[in-house]
Amino acid sequence: MVVYHGPETWNIPEKFGHLFDLNSELAYFCPEFRYLLYDLSRYDDDTIKGAAKSRVALLLLKYIFREDLPERLPEILGLLRNVAELPGGADYLMAALNCLISNSDKISDEVLTNIIKKTFADKGDSLMPTLAETWFQEGLEKGVAQGIQQGTLSTAHKYLVDILKTRFQVVPVAVTTRIN
Repeated sequence: MVVYHGPETWNIPEKFGHLFDLNSELAYFCPEFRYLLYDLSRYDDDTIKGAAKSRVALLLLKYIFREDLPERLPEILGLLRNVAELPGGADYLMAALNCLISNSDKISDEVLTNIIKKTFADKGDSLMPTLAETWFQEGLEKGVAQGIQQGTLSTAHKYLVDILKTRFQVVPVAVTTRIN
């Protein structure tokens, strides 16, 4: 199964054998099967069904590379209004926002912040501290980068490892090695 969400329409053949330019003798030995393709750009938003979390994930994938992301985002994030207060809901919202921040150049931090404030205006007391922690983490990462440039890396990665230990209790050796 292929779930595609790129900026262009999927144009690769869905039959395995059509991916190769084989002469007639070799074509006999090539397995002939199809894969399931879900090109999200071809689906109308109303046909993307499911629970709020699933719909948000699929709609974010659909719009993340598109110019109309800022216009679509309030409606997409609005699906999480009631989910955000449930156990794990704020974490899911944070994952969605991290996905946006990390993967899309179609929306600025300022516009995203305004959309969040408007969409979750009545939930600000419980939600905004969690968002603030995320942006603090982003600032910390920038500080680490600056520390690398200034030669204070050992202090910067000590703080980063401490923060990871606080958040996750255990930091795998591979992660610590990569930070170092």
